[in-house]
Amino acid sequence: MDSTEWKIGAVLGRGTSATVRLAIYGGGKDDESIAAKLMAVKSAKSSYSSMLKRERQILEELDGCSQIVHCYGDDLSVNKYGKPVYSIFLEYAPSQSLSDCMKSSKSAFPESQVRRLTLSMLKGLVHIHSKGYVHCDIKPQNILLWSSVEVKIIDFGWARRSGKRSRGTSTIRGTPLYVAPEGPARNVYEKPADIWCLGCTVFEMLTGNPARWVPDNADMPTLLLQIGCGGLMRRIPETISKEGKDFLRMCLLREPERRWTAEMLLNHPFVSSGSAKHRSPPLSRSPCILPPGSC
Repeated sequence: MDSTEWKIGAVLGRGTSATVRLAIYGGGKDDESIAAKLMAVKSAKSSYSSMLKRERQILEELDGCSQIVHCYGDDLSVNKYGKPVYSIFLEYAPSQSLSDCMKSSKSAFPESQVRRLTLSMLKGLVHIHSKGYVHCDIKPQNILLWSSVEVKIIDFGWARRSGKRSRGTSTIRGTPLYVAPEGPARNVYEKPADIWCLGCTVFEMLTGNPARWVPDNADMPTLLLQIGCGGLMRRIPETISKEGKDFLRMCLLREPERRWTAEMLLNHPFVSSGSAKHRSPPLSRSPCILPPGSC
C-alpha cells in the first residue's frame, strides 16, 4: 500500500515503540464513501520496525475474524528527517476504547451490555487461541467498541506463539494491572493468561474499578512479587448477578490449569443464557471471594 495516497491526520494513540494516526485516502471523487477511506496507521521508527512487522504477520494469520482489527497492508517511507519509517494500515474504529468509555461515563456498564460485550471478546479470543497465539495484553485499552455490543481486539505487540518457551528474562509481557500471576511468578504466558486478563476486564466493566488494586507509592519489584503470589485482588461484589460472579471465578482462578478456556466460557450462562446455540453448564460451587494466594 502506497503511503503517498494517504493524508496522515490526528494522533489516535502513542506508545513506547509506535504511534497510531488517523489516515484519510486522497483519491478522487469517484471513490467509495469517506467512511471506507478512513484507516488507522501504526508507524514505528526503524529500530522498532521488527516488532511492527511481526504484528502485521500475526494479524494476517488471524484474518477473517470480525472481532479482531483487520490489517490492510504495510508501507516503508521516509520521514521529514530522512529516517525510514515502517507503517501498517489498520481498520479504523470510530468509537472509543472500553477504557475511554469507562473514563467518560465514570460508572460501571449495565450488566446486560457487559454480557454481550464479553461474548464478543470471547469470540475473538477463541479465534486467537485456535490459531495458536496468546494475545498477552487483553485490557480495556486494547478493546475497541465497534458497536454497543461488538468489539475489536487490537494491539498484538505482546502476542506470542502458544507453547513457545519463554526466554529467561524478567520483562513482564503485558500490563501489571491485568497480568496473570504466573507471568511475574514463573514467566509463563499461555492461553490461560488471556483468560485472566479477560476476567479483569469484565470485572472492571461490571464494577467501574480495576480487579487489582495498587498500593500508593508501591515499587515495581514489590508489586510484581505480590501479583505473582496472587494478591492485590478485590472482592467480587455481591451486587453482581450469580452468573456474573461465577464467570469471574472461572476466569480468575490462581492456578492457570483450572481456569476455563475461551471455548468453555462461550457456554457459560453469563454469556450464553437465552441462546439456542450454546448449552449452558451448571454454575460452579467455588466460593465467590477470590483467595489472595500465598507464596
